[in-house]
Amino acid sequence: MRIASLVMAFAFTLGSPAFAQSSDAYKAGRAAADRGDYATAVPKLKQACDGGDTWACTDLGVMYENGRGVTADLASAVSLYRRACDGGDALGCKSLGYMYSNGRGVPRDYARAFALYQQACTGGEAVGCTNLGFLYGAGRGVPKDDAKAVALYEQGCNGGNALGCSNAGNMYATGQGVAQSYARAATFLQRGCDGGEAGACHNLAVLLESGQGVAKDVPRAIETYRKALTLNPSAELAGKIRARITALGGQP
Repeated sequence: MRIASLVMAFAFTLGSPAFAQSSDAYKAGRAAADRGDYATAVPKLKQACDGGDTWACTDLGVMYENGRGVTADLASAVSLYRRACDGGDALGCKSLGYMYSNGRGVPRDYARAFALYQQACTGGEAVGCTNLGFLYGAGRGVPKDDAKAVALYEQGCNGGNALGCSNAGNMYATGQGVAQSYARAATFLQRGCDGGEAGACHNLAVLLESGQGVAKDVPRAIETYRKALTLNPSAELAGKIRARITALGGQP
């Protein structure tokens, strides 16, 4: 069996949970957003953003991007992310980079996305490091460099981003930009799976099934395939997982 190809995913994220030093308006807006009360969250976040709280600007941008408590408005989301990024919020830079890399509210511009992800990564935003690694791996906005991609995936992983762990594991498994090592692949894929990445769980199960880089363990492989199914994989991947579980004598 082959390790699945690299994937890139983005999650709906709000600003840093460590907001003890942020404004009272931001704290109130964030608390309202966390409980799903977007009608209350939006005006509080706007108040905080207008008062210079960059975290609030990023979170308000998320609201506009996803139409939560307001009518979806990508141009407004871009403006808010830019405001946050210019004010030093790494998550705002990452979010703005995502908009440029996907052409959401602005013309697609991988070079601009690269610069923003780099700024986010330097600022400690783990997802920014992972996304920057993807651009290096795909050669978008920067010359293709698999070695740099691996290093950035590892940096993202070490910063707590499960997709970075998954992508680093895939690179080690296939020997892209690094000496092939199924043992290293298994280590990173385990971290990605523990972090909730369905693709990482699937690829770890492949290694457990075949005994590559880890001791062959079919019952654990079945268990890991099943975990992947609980993490809402794509329909295509879910079909492959169910087929492997059945072939190994298990019940999906």
